[in-house]
Amino acid sequence: MKISWLGTASILVESSETKLLFDPYLKLHSSGLPPFPLDAIADADAIFITHPHLDHFADMPAVMERCAAPVYVCSRGREIAREQGFDAERMRTIAAGDVVRLGGVVLRAYQCCHCVYDRPILRETLSRALRPSKLREGLSIEAQNRHFSIDMERDVLGYEICAEGKRVFLLGSANCREDVAYPTGMDLLIYPYQGRSDMDTYSLRFLERFRPKRVMLDHFDDAFPPVSAHMDCAPFVHLAQERFPEIGIGQPVEGVAWEV
Repeated sequence: MKISWLGTASILVESSETKLLFDPYLKLHSSGLPPFPLDAIADADAIFITHPHLDHFADMPAVMERCAAPVYVCSRGREIAREQGFDAERMRTIAAGDVVRLGGVVLRAYQCCHCVYDRPILRETLSRALRPSKLREGLSIEAQNRHFSIDMERDVLGYEICAEGKRVFLLGSANCREDVAYPTGMDLLIYPYQGRSDMDTYSLRFLERFRPKRVMLDHFDDAFPPVSAHMDCAPFVHLAQERFPEIGIGQPVEGVAWEV
């Protein structure tokens, strides 16, 4: 099984003849990042959305023009798709507990929840977005965000992906529910490193809970400035290697596949 990070929270999973795409986002608001590889996803067999926020779901019309695959999203996502004039007929509702089999890949959806922004990160974000030189871009992003509002407790899914005797667990936001029994000991945890000012210490709890063999960090790039910011992953990697030396943790290079 091959796992490729395509920027922001976008992940491509390839196993034998099956190709799955997660949370595609074209990064149109940032000129400093590599373009999203639309050609690479044209033959994807399915697209899965962890939650229908702007940076996970807003670019679906452009993605669906290039890729004919069905799109699996929560019921709120289909509501947003209809409200925004997306082709909702190509979308299929997926909920916690659902299992999807595609070729040799078995995918199971789990109920998760969204990362709760802390006060320092909110202050920092507002400070960037309200600068006179950035105000127009900040207001534009905020206006778009309002069209992709979700219930942070109910409208977020995580996905367990099983293929070739390997298990991967993908989180779309840096949080999970205390009342859900998630799989543990997976071969790879895909973990979004974004959303709080204390991500280095905050994230250690997920290693304790999931006990993965390896961790791929994603979502750390500055894909929608001035609301987003590039996250320095080094402090977390250092802390995690000290606390959990048996777990391999890495920051991927965009478009370069990891073998699982």
